[in-house]
Amino acid sequence: MVSDCGAIMDFHAGHHITDTPMESAAMAMNNGCDLNCGSMYHFLKQAVREGLVDEKRLDEALVNLFTARMKLGVLDQKEENPYDRIPYNVVDSEPMRRLNRDVAAKSVVLLKNENGILPLDKSAIKTIGVIGLGAIGALVCNIALDMGMDVYGFDPFLSVDAALRLDRHVHVVKDVSELYRVSDYITLHIPYTSGTKDFIAAEAISKMKGGVR
Repeated sequence: MVSDCGAIMDFHAGHHITDTPMESAAMAMNNGCDLNCGSMYHFLKQAVREGLVDEKRLDEALVNLFTARMKLGVLDQKEENPYDRIPYNVVDSEPMRRLNRDVAAKSVVLLKNENGILPLDKSAIKTIGVIGLGAIGALVCNIALDMGMDVYGFDPFLSVDAALRLDRHVHVVKDVSELYRVSDYITLHIPYTSGTKDFIAAEAISKMKGGVR
Protein backbone atom coordinates (compact mmCIF):
# COMPACT_ATOMS: atom_id res chain seq x y z
CA MET A 1 0.00 0.00 0.00
CA VAL A 2 1.29 3.47 -0.95
CA SER A 3 0.06 6.76 0.48
CA ASP A 4 -1.20 9.67 -1.56
CA CYS A 5 1.35 12.48 -1.67
CA GLY A 6 1.16 14.50 1.55
CA ALA A 7 -1.65 12.35 2.95
CA ILE A 8 0.20 11.14 6.03
CA MET A 9 1.22 14.69 6.93
CA ASP A 10 -2.48 15.53 6.76
CA PHE A 11 -3.08 13.21 9.75
CA HIS A 12 -1.71 15.90 12.10
CA ALA A 13 -1.54 19.03 9.92
CA GLY A 14 -4.99 18.86 8.35
CA HIS A 15 -7.29 16.30 9.94
CA HIS A 16 -5.80 16.54 13.47
CA ILE A 17 -6.23 12.86 14.28
CA THR A 18 -2.63 12.74 15.54
CA ASP A 19 -0.50 15.36 17.26
CA THR A 20 2.95 14.86 15.75
CA PRO A 21 4.64 13.68 12.54
CA MET A 22 6.00 10.66 14.43
CA GLU A 23 2.49 9.61 15.49
CA SER A 24 1.24 10.08 11.92
CA ALA A 25 4.05 7.92 10.51
CA ALA A 26 3.39 5.24 13.12
CA MET A 27 -0.35 5.18 12.44
CA ALA A 28 0.18 4.80 8.70
CA MET A 29 2.82 2.08 9.02
CA ASN A 30 0.83 0.13 11.62
CA ASN A 31 -2.20 0.15 9.33
CA GLY A 32 -0.42 -1.36 6.34
CA CYS A 33 0.97 1.64 4.44
CA ASP A 34 4.36 0.37 3.22
CA LEU A 35 5.48 3.49 1.34
CA ASN A 36 4.95 7.21 1.97
CA CYS A 37 4.89 9.72 -0.85
CA GLY A 38 6.29 12.52 1.29
CA SER A 39 8.76 12.97 4.14
CA MET A 40 6.88 11.56 7.14
CA TYR A 41 8.60 8.18 7.18
CA HIS A 42 11.82 9.89 8.29
CA PHE A 43 10.15 9.77 11.70
CA LEU A 44 9.83 5.97 11.75
CA LYS A 45 13.25 5.54 13.33
CA GLN A 46 12.09 7.62 16.29
CA ALA A 47 8.75 5.78 16.34
CA VAL A 48 10.54 2.44 16.65
CA ARG A 49 12.73 3.77 19.45
CA GLU A 50 9.68 4.96 21.37
CA GLY A 51 7.80 1.70 20.88
CA LEU A 52 5.09 3.04 18.55
CA VAL A 53 6.08 0.70 15.70
CA ASP A 54 7.51 -2.81 15.88
CA GLU A 55 10.67 -3.13 13.78
CA LYS A 56 9.24 -6.37 12.35
CA ARG A 57 6.57 -4.26 10.66
CA LEU A 58 9.31 -2.28 8.88
CA ASP A 59 10.85 -5.56 7.72
CA GLU A 60 7.47 -6.59 6.32
CA ALA A 61 7.15 -3.29 4.45
CA LEU A 62 10.65 -3.67 2.98
CA VAL A 63 9.88 -7.20 1.78
CA ASN A 64 6.69 -5.96 0.10
CA LEU A 65 8.44 -3.03 -1.58
CA PHE A 66 11.47 -4.95 -2.84
CA THR A 67 9.27 -7.82 -4.03
CA ALA A 68 7.35 -5.31 -6.16
CA ARG A 69 10.62 -3.84 -7.50
CA MET A 70 11.88 -7.29 -8.42
CA LYS A 71 8.64 -8.20 -10.20
CA LEU A 72 8.89 -4.97 -12.18
CA GLY A 73 12.49 -5.74 -13.16
CA VAL A 74 13.81 -2.56 -11.55
CA LEU A 75 16.88 -4.40 -10.25
CA ASP A 76 17.64 -6.10 -13.61
CA GLN A 77 19.83 -4.78 -16.40
CA LYS A 78 17.82 -2.29 -18.42
CA GLU A 79 18.14 -4.25 -21.64
CA GLU A 80 16.75 -7.33 -19.86
CA ASN A 81 13.62 -5.60 -18.60
CA PRO A 82 10.68 -6.06 -21.02
CA TYR A 83 8.81 -3.13 -19.47
CA ASP A 84 11.53 -0.74 -20.67
CA ARG A 85 10.63 -1.66 -24.24
CA ILE A 86 7.01 -0.50 -23.96
CA PRO A 87 6.69 2.92 -25.71
CA TYR A 88 4.71 5.79 -24.23
CA ASN A 89 2.17 5.71 -27.05
CA VAL A 90 1.17 2.26 -25.78
CA VAL A 91 1.18 3.25 -22.10
CA ASP A 92 -1.07 6.26 -22.82
CA SER A 93 -3.24 4.56 -25.42
CA GLU A 94 -7.02 4.52 -25.36
CA PRO A 95 -7.22 0.80 -24.45
CA MET A 96 -4.95 1.44 -21.45
CA ARG A 97 -7.05 4.45 -20.41
CA ARG A 98 -10.19 2.29 -20.55
CA LEU A 99 -8.45 -0.37 -18.47
CA ASN A 100 -7.40 2.26 -15.89
CA ARG A 101 -10.94 3.61 -15.64
CA ASP A 102 -12.35 0.10 -15.24
CA VAL A 103 -9.83 -0.81 -12.52
CA ALA A 104 -10.43 2.48 -10.69
CA ALA A 105 -14.20 1.95 -10.73
CA LYS A 106 -13.89 -1.61 -9.43
CA SER A 107 -11.40 -0.59 -6.72
CA VAL A 108 -13.66 1.92 -4.96
CA VAL A 109 -14.50 0.79 -1.43
CA LEU A 110 -17.38 2.25 0.59
CA LEU A 111 -16.24 2.18 4.21
CA LYS A 112 -19.44 3.48 5.77
CA ASN A 113 -23.03 3.99 4.63
CA GLU A 114 -24.75 5.24 7.75
CA ASN A 115 -28.56 5.22 7.60
CA GLY A 116 -28.47 4.04 3.99
CA ILE A 117 -27.62 7.45 2.50
CA LEU A 118 -26.21 5.80 -0.63
CA PRO A 119 -27.26 5.22 -3.30
CA LEU A 120 -28.90 8.63 -3.61
CA ASP A 121 -32.66 8.60 -4.05
CA LYS A 122 -33.31 10.87 -7.03
CA SER A 123 -36.99 11.14 -6.15
CA ALA A 124 -36.18 12.49 -2.67
CA ILE A 125 -33.18 14.70 -3.46
CA LYS A 126 -33.91 17.60 -5.78
CA THR A 127 -31.12 19.94 -4.67
CA ILE A 128 -27.58 19.12 -3.60
CA GLY A 129 -25.09 21.45 -1.95
CA VAL A 130 -21.40 20.88 -2.59
CA ILE A 131 -18.93 22.55 -0.22
CA GLY A 132 -15.47 22.50 -1.77
CA LEU A 133 -15.27 22.82 -5.55
CA GLY A 134 -11.87 21.33 -6.29
CA ALA A 135 -11.37 18.22 -8.42
CA ILE A 136 -13.58 15.92 -6.34
CA GLY A 137 -16.24 18.55 -5.63
CA ALA A 138 -16.47 19.45 -9.32
CA LEU A 139 -16.90 15.76 -10.17
CA VAL A 140 -19.73 15.46 -7.62
CA CYS A 141 -21.37 18.54 -9.16
CA ASN A 142 -21.26 17.02 -12.64
CA ILE A 143 -22.67 13.69 -11.47
CA ALA A 144 -25.50 15.46 -9.63
CA LEU A 145 -26.32 17.52 -12.73
CA ASP A 146 -26.42 14.34 -14.81
CA MET A 147 -28.93 12.97 -12.27
CA GLY A 148 -31.16 15.99 -12.88
CA MET A 149 -30.50 17.76 -9.56
CA ASP A 150 -30.13 21.46 -8.92
CA VAL A 151 -26.58 22.00 -7.68
CA TYR A 152 -25.39 24.75 -5.33
CA GLY A 153 -21.67 25.11 -4.68
CA PHE A 154 -19.55 26.99 -2.17
CA ASP A 155 -15.78 27.14 -1.79
CA PRO A 156 -13.92 29.68 0.35
CA PHE A 157 -10.71 28.81 -1.52
CA LEU A 158 -12.09 28.72 -5.07
CA SER A 159 -9.36 29.45 -7.61
CA VAL A 160 -9.91 30.87 -11.08
CA ASP A 161 -8.83 27.57 -12.67
CA ALA A 162 -11.26 25.58 -10.53
CA ALA A 163 -14.08 28.03 -11.30
CA LEU A 164 -13.47 27.66 -15.02
CA ARG A 165 -13.74 23.87 -14.75
CA LEU A 166 -17.21 24.05 -13.20
CA ASP A 167 -20.31 23.42 -15.26
CA ARG A 168 -22.18 26.67 -15.90
CA HIS A 169 -25.33 25.16 -14.37
CA VAL A 170 -23.73 25.00 -10.91
CA HIS A 171 -25.08 27.82 -8.72
CA VAL A 172 -21.95 29.11 -6.97
CA VAL A 173 -22.92 31.08 -3.87
CA LYS A 174 -20.83 33.59 -1.92
CA ASP A 175 -22.46 32.79 1.42
CA VAL A 176 -22.58 29.16 2.58
CA SER A 177 -25.83 29.84 4.48
CA GLU A 178 -27.60 30.21 1.13
CA LEU A 179 -26.52 26.67 0.27
CA TYR A 180 -27.78 25.44 3.65
CA ARG A 181 -31.24 26.89 3.08
CA VAL A 182 -31.94 25.16 -0.23
CA SER A 183 -30.09 21.83 -0.17
CA ASP A 184 -31.77 18.45 0.42
CA TYR A 185 -28.33 16.86 0.64
CA ILE A 186 -24.94 18.41 1.45
CA THR A 187 -21.54 16.94 0.66
CA LEU A 188 -18.26 18.30 2.02
CA HIS A 189 -14.93 18.26 0.13
CA ILE A 190 -12.59 20.62 2.00
CA PRO A 191 -9.90 19.93 4.61
CA TYR A 192 -10.91 20.10 8.25
CA THR A 193 -9.03 23.08 9.67
CA SER A 194 -9.62 25.84 12.21
CA GLY A 195 -10.89 27.98 9.34
CA THR A 196 -13.40 25.42 8.01
CA LYS A 197 -14.55 23.49 11.08
CA ASP A 198 -17.54 25.79 11.62
CA PHE A 199 -19.07 24.68 8.31
CA ILE A 200 -20.39 21.61 10.15
CA ALA A 201 -20.75 23.10 13.64
CA ALA A 202 -24.04 23.32 15.56
CA GLU A 203 -24.77 26.87 14.40
CA ALA A 204 -24.32 25.88 10.76
CA ILE A 205 -26.54 22.83 11.16
CA SER A 206 -29.30 24.98 12.68
CA LYS A 207 -29.44 26.99 9.43
CA MET A 208 -29.89 23.94 7.22
CA LYS A 209 -33.11 22.99 5.51
CA GLY A 210 -35.28 20.57 7.48
CA GLY A 211 -34.58 16.94 6.66
CA VAL A 212 -31.22 17.67 5.04
CA ARG A 213 -28.78 14.76 4.86
